[in-house]
Amino acid sequence: MLKNMQKENIKEIEKIFKALSSETRIKIVKLLGRRNYTISEISKKLKISKVSVIKHVKVLENAGIIKRIKREREIELELIRTNLYKILDIFNFRYKVFAIHGETVLDVLRKVSKDVKIKVYNDSVFVYSIDNEDGNYIYEINGKLPDIPMNKFKLESDTRIIIRKIIPVKFKEIVVKLK
Repeated sequence: MLKNMQKENIKEIEKIFKALSSETRIKIVKLLGRRNYTISEISKKLKISKVSVIKHVKVLENAGIIKRIKREREIELELIRTNLYKILDIFNFRYKVFAIHGETVLDVLRKVSKDVKIKVYNDSVFVYSIDNEDGNYIYEINGKLPDIPMNKFKLESDTRIIIRKIIPVKFKEIVVKLK
């Protein structure tokens, strides 16, 4: 699988892993996941020197995890989430298959996966497990989300299908206390 990845992608992901190998840098990333901060604010929050924060920020910037944004008289740091998500790309599997005109996305999925479990609701199929990995799955056709189920989307031309497992990654957790 890694043979299929371009060398620059591997180097990019390797940089991200190295940048996240420090507890302090992980704390900085967690802070920036909430909102933008200045170097001074991070220094105060983490109780470390500005010099130390600057060194860690440079590593995170070089890895493409954060960027500087000029706001009026201050420079804020901002998390680049999309570059963090690239880490997951190394776990993707890529296949090339031949299909017959009119086959469905579900037919093609079954060509590359030994075990596809489905639930049927009103004649529409929903995949809930692929190769014994339970979860919620959606699909894209050439970068777009179709509005019909996998068993009804018929292939009319050469196509790139991406099957995505919706993983429970928290983006924001909100605890609400009523008065």
